[in-house]
Amino acid sequence: MFVTKRIAALASTVALLALAACGSSTTTSDNDAGPSNSADPGTASAVTPVSDDVISKATSEGSVVIYTSADDQVMAPLIKAFEAKYPGITVHSTALDDSQIFQRYQTEHATGAASADIVMAQDQVGFEDFIDGGNVLDYEDPNVPNLPDYANLAPGVVAISEDPLIAVFNKAVLPKAQQPTSMEQFAQMAPQLKGKIATTDIKNPVQLLATDAYLNHAGDSGWDVLEALGPNTGVESNTGNLAQKLLQGQYAASFFISGALRALITGDAAKVLNWSYLTDGTPLIPRAMAITAGATHPNAAKLFENYALSVEGQEAACKGGFSPYRSGVVCPFGISSIEQAVGKGNLIVGGWDPDLSSKSADIISQWNDAFGR
Repeated sequence: MFVTKRIAALASTVALLALAACGSSTTTSDNDAGPSNSADPGTASAVTPVSDDVISKATSEGSVVIYTSADDQVMAPLIKAFEAKYPGITVHSTALDDSQIFQRYQTEHATGAASADIVMAQDQVGFEDFIDGGNVLDYEDPNVPNLPDYANLAPGVVAISEDPLIAVFNKAVLPKAQQPTSMEQFAQMAPQLKGKIATTDIKNPVQLLATDAYLNHAGDSGWDVLEALGPNTGVESNTGNLAQKLLQGQYAASFFISGALRALITGDAAKVLNWSYLTDGTPLIPRAMAITAGATHPNAAKLFENYALSVEGQEAACKGGFSPYRSGVVCPFGISSIEQAVGKGNLIVGGWDPDLSSKSADIISQWNDAFGR
């Protein structure tokens, strides 16, 4: 398993954030970096709904089952908006580790049990194996021709969002004026912050994708940065554990951390933590979505996917912390806002790396050497 006790760890993180924010009713972000709604999201493309026949059949099916690596609080606004638009359909969403998503579906499907209609994960290598096993319906949503090319990841697989990896800080331990704003600055400050910097393990598929994207962007100098960071950096199994230790002051700074934390760092919690994008390269990781070949509710799944890829659906997903990429979506966490913060040349956005499977073992080995694993 890539991440142990992921859901429990993130639940604990939310509890700690709530404790830090005790007594506050603030819901807007007080982050120093400041998510921005001022970026121009561009012009929305034409509405491309599914057919009336699919909607009718979806309503008859009455529900859609999703296995997702996005946590409940991240999924909640999207699900609420979908169910409000289609009140005859109930969404059942289960948060799992990426590896658990694929394993659970395959086990249930093999025994003839009802399983997920939609899978949603960020593990490219695991998803490619899942596709190769014949587990994905080769279906293209009507929205896909209106999306950026990088959103179409594989036959039947499309990105619901492009989620950034960010830096997160404890402001009490490391004041804002001293916080590094780029990977190069992290590397330069590493010796003086020895043991107070952290990131997640390369066994985590998101860390692997982020490292691969960063190295593709930075070239050989990227390894120089990582090798400078390695001996001085703590490594945690997942974002939940790392965020807890940031809140407690065990760590002062972290890099390549799930951007899902952006939506949680609000109110008085933002007096303890803040976050920023990395100005010399912010990796954006596709969160892939696919309808399963054995879906019990295939039409409801098509309808949910269509809604999630629409401008309306992407705006709803934004409220949970997803990073929409579709033109015309106003969102402080969206690609246009990230680009405004770091500059277009420092936004590492794309689809799946076609060479990742063949080179992942070398990346993992070299990363482990650099970080003393």
